[in-house]
Amino acid sequence: MNSVRYWVNWAGNVSSQPSSYHEPTTEDEIVSLVKSIANVGERIKVVGSGHSCSRIAASNGVHLVSLVKYNKVLEIKSEACTVTVQAGISLKQINNFIEHHGLVLSNIGTISEQTIAGAISTGTHGTGINFGGISQQITALTMVCANGEVISLSKEQEPEFFAAALVSLGCLGIISTVTISCESAFNLRWLGSPATLDYALEHLEELNQSEHFAFWWFPHTNYVYLMSSNRTAQPIDPPKNAIVIWFKDVILGNYLHEVALWLSVHVPGIVPTINQCFRYLFFSSQRERIALSYQIFNLTILIRQYVMEYAIPIENTATAIRKLRDLIDEAKFKVHFPIEVRFSAKDDAWLSLSYGRETCFIGVIIYRPFGQEIPYENYFQQVDALMISLEGRPHWGKIHYQSTNHFRKLYPKWDEFLTIRNSLDPKYMFINDYLERIFFDEA
Repeated sequence: MNSVRYWVNWAGNVSSQPSSYHEPTTEDEIVSLVKSIANVGERIKVVGSGHSCSRIAASNGVHLVSLVKYNKVLEIKSEACTVTVQAGISLKQINNFIEHHGLVLSNIGTISEQTIAGAISTGTHGTGINFGGISQQITALTMVCANGEVISLSKEQEPEFFAAALVSLGCLGIISTVTISCESAFNLRWLGSPATLDYALEHLEELNQSEHFAFWWFPHTNYVYLMSSNRTAQPIDPPKNAIVIWFKDVILGNYLHEVALWLSVHVPGIVPTINQCFRYLFFSSQRERIALSYQIFNLTILIRQYVMEYAIPIENTATAIRKLRDLIDEAKFKVHFPIEVRFSAKDDAWLSLSYGRETCFIGVIIYRPFGQEIPYENYFQQVDALMISLEGRPHWGKIHYQSTNHFRKLYPKWDEFLTIRNSLDPKYMFINDYLERIFFDEA
């Protein structure tokens, strides 16, 4: 047992004081820890890299476990295109390792600092109408249960438990090892193009013909930036282009943007001007880039932020965006860019945001420049209500205001999941305050 630590998430909006803090390095240590805590009837919470801005990892008064030192690659099978890893390894570490074996992950999100267990447990996803979330690339996993037993799950071995465990919010047990399906490395040709919001909404079906399509809307304007990526046999861009991209993305796109946002803390009325200026400087012309797939998927995001994201049926996309535009205009909210719109195929993880339906993800953001607080609650609460009216499922790792009754209506396997949860953890060992609201608050 290590000294108690005061834990804060990456965004800086969630902090907690655990009763103890642990960094196990082996599965045996995890099992021993779980058994010792079970014997005294107390609770335990696993934390990943802290990129969730919901309270899913909050650990006041419970034993906090970080898997930061449980992060090894255990096995790679190049011919079978699989890699087995310990649960605390980050997506970035996986990307770097498997690249040397000529492999890549098929689809990932915009950042790769998350641990693999945290990413799948919260339903992390990328974009692409023919691709599911990261959980859909998992072929098997092992998990330490509340009684200390280590169970093995896959589609062939305990398939229902596997479907529940893929997106489990950390409430079934501690994921120990994960086997991931990869594929031979490929390059992507990324094309960015300016357009109007109305054009994007009217041509969604056509635009989604790209393997990976998303767009950013710049609130307080009628402009978007369309981003499509497709596989290509063309070689990656020369290094000099990468340096230019780094300067624009890091120095201008992050640091200059953060300074402008800091000014808006004191003069909120300049937010629309900031959006318009940055759109004009960086997103008003066509751009092209060719790179290894994960380098295209990932973006450099340095400014701390509050984020809300809802997954809605894809057929509700245009309605949702237009209503969101009306909401912002009528309430006179000063909204940061971008509002990000992404897409995915339906999948079969029971608590996946895309379970059983093709999905559009709509993400809204309020930054915290240099740690400054910018009011967001009123805006987020009204977005929350709007998305719920359109059958929205909130991202588990992002801010939302929902509880059990809402989720039971939206997830067909909700009660089946609870049955498995109750069987694996009958004494609520892996439940914190956030999960109590999610699973047991009927108000």
